[in-house]
Amino acid sequence: MGELKKLDRPERTEKGDLQAKAVSTKETVKKAEPAKDVAKKTESAKKPVPASSDKAKSKNFAKGVVSEVKKVHWPTKDEVVTYTGVVLASVVVVAALIFVIDSALGLALKQVIK
Repeated sequence: MGELKKLDRPERTEKGDLQAKAVSTKETVKKAEPAKDVAKKTESAKKPVPASSDKAKSKNFAKGVVSEVKKVHWPTKDEVVTYTGVVLASVVVVAALIFVIDSALGLALKQVIK
């Protein structure tokens, strides 16, 4: 059987036209490493992790928490009041909407049942 060909990305000719370049699959396929060699490389890449005490872990965690809390954008009093007002108004509007829809469906169901 003939050698398989695949098209590589097109190249520009002297005239500026695009021309596809045929490349054999043998050129593009790399030989796979044997499984034993790969296993040896991954084993040597592992480094022992030093054991740390619970006290050190807790201390690092607390430092991380403090660091993150310093990054937080805390709202001003005016922002809190504004956001609270928006939430309360939204709750009232949604509650009123649910009440109206529930009442309308209740009346319609009573008319159907009679």
